[in-house]
Amino acid sequence: MPNTTSNIMVTADDIETMGFKRGQAVMIVRQVKQIMVNRGFELYNNKRLGVVPKSAVLDLIGVSNDGDVKY
Repeated sequence: MPNTTSNIMVTADDIETMGFKRGQAVMIVRQVKQIMVNRGFELYNNKRLGVVPKSAVLDLIGVSNDGDVKY
């Protein structure tokens, strides 16, 4: 499934297309939402919100924007 949101926001479906299983993708979205709340973005403190910043997802999984693995 192609990215249905945008280049800067992703959903669990988009994360699945990166190669993660459904449960892992949902957990990544939850963790990124918690990180964003901790950074002061209260918008992400919402169970119904299913999109998160792509940059935060890449930081969480340890990959840079160009696909290199971060150590």
